[in-house]
Amino acid sequence: NVVGAALHMDERTPHLHIAVVPIVTAERKKKAREATAKKRYRTKAANRPRLCADDIMERGKMSRYQDIYAEAMAKYGLERGIRGSEARHIGQHEYYRDCMVKKKGLEEDIGNLSIEKRKLDKEKKSLESKVESLECRTTALDTRKKMLTQVNAEIRQQNNELYSENTRLTEANSSLAAENKSLEATSSKLSDDVARLQMWKLNSEADGDLKKYKADIARYFPDLEDLLNWGRYCTHIGFPDRFTQRILAQEKVGFAGALFSSEHNQTFRTEGSVAKLERDPENKHRFILNIDGVSVFQWFRDMARKLLEKLGFRPKEPTQSHGIRR
Repeated sequence: NVVGAALHMDERTPHLHIAVVPIVTAERKKKAREATAKKRYRTKAANRPRLCADDIMERGKMSRYQDIYAEAMAKYGLERGIRGSEARHIGQHEYYRDCMVKKKGLEEDIGNLSIEKRKLDKEKKSLESKVESLECRTTALDTRKKMLTQVNAEIRQQNNELYSENTRLTEANSSLAAENKSLEATSSKLSDDVARLQMWKLNSEADGDLKKYKADIARYFPDLEDLLNWGRYCTHIGFPDRFTQRILAQEKVGFAGALFSSEHNQTFRTEGSVAKLERDPENKHRFILNIDGVSVFQWFRDMARKLLEKLGFRPKEPTQSHGIRR
């Protein structure tokens, strides 16, 4: 029955305007009354389609339409409006009354601004008088400036004399700086020697700590080495970190997108697959990454074969790749 629907975003709450043809097949409510009337009406089928806005636009059904629409849109995050809300639109008379109140307030503001303008005009005349006074003071300042210029020339001459004295002192300081530079070079060499000794000591301690750290990992976390290798491999073929972390936790991870195969130098897309890291039955501290129930390497080969078959080629089976196994 829906002829058209338009989304309106011009109010605080988004809403739809829907055009509906009120076609119904229910029995007419007036049928019983017509049976008692003197004038006889031609008999019509009870379920015959007809137009009746009263049946479709009834208050209870309108509320039900909102419920059904909210249920259908719930998966998109849409929430139903408040049931039985008493919210109302501002009436036309109330709107114009508010406009008249605002107009009156604006007229008062205009009157106040006119008074303020007259005050500003008076202040402007006062400022113009002050400007004339300042111009007179400027003339006096120019005279004082000429006098200060003459004093500045005398100070410049004294400054030249001080500059000559400073040059003599600078030459004496250069001699002292050369001696200080020689002492700094000797001190720098000693500092370098001390730093090299400290670095050698730290490197020796670090090498010992690293060996002990690797031994502890092999002893207490025998799975870690292979898990690190699979983590790097997952990142290499294109899994994001959040998926890689779940895969290394041996969870089933559903994904869709593209993965890169170094064996085929090709990116393969999937609309929906499941990846899971499982223990190697032949070595309890080794793992195998399966996608859709087969090893990731076989999965890449199957995807490559399907791609070639789609292009009309009959591919040869690629040589066995050991992946990240060593």
